[in-house]
Amino acid sequence: MKVQLTLLQKHLGDFSYYLKSLNYNTTIDQLYSVQNLMIGFVSAGRESMEMQELVRYIAPVMCVSPTQLQEFPAHFAQFYRPLAPQERVTEKEKAKPVVSATEEEPSPLQKMRFAPLFVSFLLAISVIVFVVNYFSDTHIVPTKEIRGVVVNKYGRPITHVKVTFADNSVLSDASGAFSLPLATDVSKVELQFSHDNYQPIVKEFEPEENINNLGRIAMNSFVLSGVVRNQKYQPISSAQVTIDTGHRTMTNASGKYRIEFYTPQQEITARISHTEYQTLAQEIVVQDGVVLVSQLRKVPKQKIAIAVRDEQNRGVPNCEIEFAGQNVRSDTNGNAVIEYIPTAERTMQVRSANHLLWTQQITVGQTKVNVRLISIPVYVISGQIVDEKNTVVPRAWIECAQTRVQSDRQGKFTLKLQSRTRSTTLNITHPNYLSKNIEVALDQNRVNTGTISLSPRQFAIFTFLSNLSSSDYAVMKYPPFPLLWWIILITFVFIIGYVVLWKKRRYSYPLLMVQKHDSEEHLEIKNRRKLYATPIQMPGIQNLQQSRYIFSHKIDYEKTAVTTANNAGLFTPIYETRKQAPHYLALIDRTQSEDHHARWAEEMLSLLIAQGIQVKKVFFESDPRTCYDPYRDENLSLRQLLYQYPQHRLLIYSDGDGLIDEYTGQTHTWANTLQYWSVSTLFTPQQIVNWGYKEWLLMDLDITVLPGNQKGVDTFCEMIAGKKFRSVDLVDYSPKLPPILQQDPQQWLNEDTPTRKICKQLQQQLRRYLGDVGYYWLQACAVSPKINWQTTMYLGQTLQHGSHSVFSEERLNSLSLLPWMRYGTMPQWLRILLVKQLSPSQYAAVMNGLLTKGALGNLFLSHTDNITQIFHTLVNKKQQEFYTMLYNTLPRNLQNQHKYQKWITFVLCTLLFAFGGIYWRSLNLTKRKDVNLPLANVLNKYWKTDLALWQKCWNGDKGYWDFTIDEWVQLPHQRQVEVAQIYQKWYAQEKGLKLTKVLERSGVKFVLKMIPPGKFWRGSTEDKKDSKARHKVWISEVYWVGETEVTQEQWQAVMRVNPSDFKDVGLQGPVEKVSWYDCQEFCKKAEMRLLTEAEWEYACRAGTTRAYNLGDSVSSEKINCQGGEDRRKTTTAKSLANMNSWGCYDFHGNVCEWCGDWYGDYDVVEQKDPKGAIEGSLRVLRSGGWNDTASDCRSAKRYRLPPRSRYNILGLRLCISGLKDK
Repeated sequence: MKVQLTLLQKHLGDFSYYLKSLNYNTTIDQLYSVQNLMIGFVSAGRESMEMQELVRYIAPVMCVSPTQLQEFPAHFAQFYRPLAPQERVTEKEKAKPVVSATEEEPSPLQKMRFAPLFVSFLLAISVIVFVVNYFSDTHIVPTKEIRGVVVNKYGRPITHVKVTFADNSVLSDASGAFSLPLATDVSKVELQFSHDNYQPIVKEFEPEENINNLGRIAMNSFVLSGVVRNQKYQPISSAQVTIDTGHRTMTNASGKYRIEFYTPQQEITARISHTEYQTLAQEIVVQDGVVLVSQLRKVPKQKIAIAVRDEQNRGVPNCEIEFAGQNVRSDTNGNAVIEYIPTAERTMQVRSANHLLWTQQITVGQTKVNVRLISIPVYVISGQIVDEKNTVVPRAWIECAQTRVQSDRQGKFTLKLQSRTRSTTLNITHPNYLSKNIEVALDQNRVNTGTISLSPRQFAIFTFLSNLSSSDYAVMKYPPFPLLWWIILITFVFIIGYVVLWKKRRYSYPLLMVQKHDSEEHLEIKNRRKLYATPIQMPGIQNLQQSRYIFSHKIDYEKTAVTTANNAGLFTPIYETRKQAPHYLALIDRTQSEDHHARWAEEMLSLLIAQGIQVKKVFFESDPRTCYDPYRDENLSLRQLLYQYPQHRLLIYSDGDGLIDEYTGQTHTWANTLQYWSVSTLFTPQQIVNWGYKEWLLMDLDITVLPGNQKGVDTFCEMIAGKKFRSVDLVDYSPKLPPILQQDPQQWLNEDTPTRKICKQLQQQLRRYLGDVGYYWLQACAVSPKINWQTTMYLGQTLQHGSHSVFSEERLNSLSLLPWMRYGTMPQWLRILLVKQLSPSQYAAVMNGLLTKGALGNLFLSHTDNITQIFHTLVNKKQQEFYTMLYNTLPRNLQNQHKYQKWITFVLCTLLFAFGGIYWRSLNLTKRKDVNLPLANVLNKYWKTDLALWQKCWNGDKGYWDFTIDEWVQLPHQRQVEVAQIYQKWYAQEKGLKLTKVLERSGVKFVLKMIPPGKFWRGSTEDKKDSKARHKVWISEVYWVGETEVTQEQWQAVMRVNPSDFKDVGLQGPVEKVSWYDCQEFCKKAEMRLLTEAEWEYACRAGTTRAYNLGDSVSSEKINCQGGEDRRKTTTAKSLANMNSWGCYDFHGNVCEWCGDWYGDYDVVEQKDPKGAIEGSLRVLRSGGWNDTASDCRSAKRYRLPPRSRYNILGLRLCISGLKDK
């Protein structure tokens, strides 16, 4: 922002009052100083200045403390911003390009050189598209529409009726209406109408018009109703009524129920059960309107004693015993007692962490049971992984339950595990092969699977020119590049070759290298220019040389006698004084021999020595407690210097960082030693406008701090003469060191190339810091193979920028502060970065000066650095090592020959893109719309399913994947899993999102997985009432869902209590026995939320369309439900191999998971981000629990309960929205 100086002059009084309100003690003298600065700037023709530059002038005058100096820029900006006029930029100024002073305008020939090549490329693409469309043959079938309304026998509409023709199907809406599009030429159509509760029917008709209306279509069903009572004729609520067709319901508070169904059987059985009553079975005749009145009988309770023993007949404590719907634990002796209702023969199960499951039928009246447990056996599984050609496959992952191993170089593996079952499943994965699952029978302790063969991944790559005359296609490894990507790739390689082969403008500059020799010559500078623009005047020299009186060891007897007499005879010695010329002790901070800042100080001291001033020079590195005397070649401590040179005047040339403790921010205690010298002065390279807290601390040690320039030396001379000085008189408005170099200067000495963005920032800040002339000086130093003081001075005094010399005291001071000048080294990447910006004339001038005038040893040109730098921008560090090694294998004569450089670079570029295209292991999914006919049909002939699938599934306009299209539904389950995983990873990379978020709440970590947006089928067409309304749902925003259900550890850390019944599972087990309201309180404290029902099913399916996200069927080995082992409690998180495509566990079974929605009927129309019913009395649960069968744990299965319910099958899973993270 620019400041109008005349406007600031008018409001200078207001600015003074504003500063006084901020506790600035502004004086009249300070205002006069600022007024004089404004007048000087205006008289010099500067009507406006940048605010940052102006603040550097004003701040030292107006501020008296470091705190004010830091806060002054913000206060000045806040005062001036309301006064500043609005800037207007004309259209001509906007369109005017900005050209740097160092850049050359390209000639018209250079501008037009690439145009013919680009036009030729566009013509070739146009010819390919024309030929493809010419050879395509597409037959478009006219589309007809069939409409109708489905009703029951009473004329009421039936919703969710599936209407099917061939492979097309739709569902009727809430009014019973349906609309089915048909693309067929047949004259007769058969429509199938199916519903879980109605008799299926088939209707035939002949489509005549584009729109055919079938009118009302009736479907038949049966209704069973009744009431359930006890022996006292009181209604029984929550009793379960089940019929043979699979339909079930619960009685209400009045004991009534109603079931609508259809079955072709003549008779069915209705079973009524309750936990406190005996189960009743009633045979009924199937007809419409049957009403049953059922009466259940209570049974008295009975006790049974259980004794649990192991193989050595020792009691097994803490065993879980399940019997008659109860769960108890055995005591320390392995004994337990259960009270139950002896209605019929029941099954008892005993579980222990280290033993196999024990199961036995208990007869009615049995009062004691002896249980004998067997320890879980340990199995060792071994084998070998090969491919179809019987070649070993190393580094393949073999996973079983919680155990995961990797095959060795011979493809062999050995896996140890404990298993309660007699069989297990091995999952073998490898990046270059299809995943494979094999069943292994555990019939002995050591099992050898033999050789396991994997099938390689193969994809088709479209090669149009070679496939016009045949239907064959070329087969290559991953990935399937789309045609557009191949065109872009070829274009990019073509442009790279064009730039490298013909456009040699800035990349063709070789760097100078120097061979190592025992003796090295230095540059000789004739007619050397003086370092300072104005030499020290004679009065200043006289001040430095002025003699002073010092005390000697001899006693003045006359003065001693007089003083003793005046003190009443008390002996008071008075010593003689003598004149002595002043001596100076200079401590120079030097990092190494070519430290430009140290050489700057030596130049200034040499100037003083030449004037006859006695100066003793010693050097130190950051810490002055240990100094080095080059004349005596010995190390001296600070105390030794004080002892040897107590009468000297101390001069310190350093930035003062070594005197400050970096941990406390205060000066070191040993720095007080500097106060013992009569005069202590520190010359800092920082100008006074850049001073801060460090300089104020040094002043507190009675050390005079001065800038290390001509003004600082002159001021020191005046100070020795007894004159006072003001800080404003020393102001020299040189720019501050770039911010990018202030944090850690030594990191810029590394040879590791930073990112392109950081390099650009470095260039911009260096040019702003040094100016165009100083930046040219730095570029010239980069051409030199070594950074040393002689070369820097030589280049500065011989080079010309325009009509002016490059050398000046201010530029040399700014240049010497750069880290490369202080440490005497510059990395190769920075040399190339600076050299390639030189114009040809500037580069020739620098090279001519170095090669003809300077004897730096045997110089030679090196092109290796240039090629390495080009490839560094194309590959990562690991790949760079490969290309450097590849280049080093070339013959030496080829490496050093400039004429072969373009061919070497072109060959390496070609190899880079070839290997990168073959081994890039991810789909190049891009935002592209569906390709219109007829081009899409031709592409599908030569491409495998990946491109066609992508074109149909990816909606580029709305940004989501459509999992509802028929092509996706027809894919095998394993293929759906693989592509869904690729889609998730690609979407995260495309949007810059994290696949996994780890949040910390109350000291515990919550791991969440990213769920990309998409459209999916919600519900199911199977014979399940709750989930029958299958419809499309669009999840439009990304969100993160918990990797597992909320564990007991997480709940206990946030809520300070653990309500779970199954605490013996461990803190990694899911929390249960929580109500919906408890979950809401937990979410509020954890700053997360419950999933909506739509979000839950979408995350559960993870792109799959089968009944489970693991396939068409599951077993109790993969999910925690009733099955082979008949588990009766929860399992720990991630203990079962049931991870879905997007990295989440236990979406089926274990515990039912609360959702945020009210329970209500589905709406069959397509929905976007549905939130459930508006109101209700029941909340939705999903997943199914450990006490449910596998069929009740399907992805589409719905449950509902009152929100205050607390059972040991109820848990939760958390999520966070993605809008705030984008």
